[in-house]
Amino acid sequence: MLAGAGYDNFDPELIEIYHQARSLLLAYNQSSARDTGEREQIFTALLRKKNKSVWIDAPFFCDYGENIELGENTFINTKCMFLDNN
Repeated sequence: MLAGAGYDNFDPELIEIYHQARSLLLAYNQSSARDTGEREQIFTALLRKKNKSVWIDAPFFCDYGENIELGENTFINTKCMFLDNN
């Protein structure tokens, strides 16, 4: 898709990335806001890049996660959905 080819959201590779993201998001959305270490690990696995001082209120949703980069001092409020599939 990034090269201009057709987009097949049922591609097995994309489905796997989608399910991995869903597992990480479930863990994040059920974690305690006080458990910053666990949340940091989840977002390190989920996102392409996350700089310091990022706060994301749960629940948070996205398609794949690996297309998201967050800069320093970013605040994302509750019930936010990132459509990062292209």
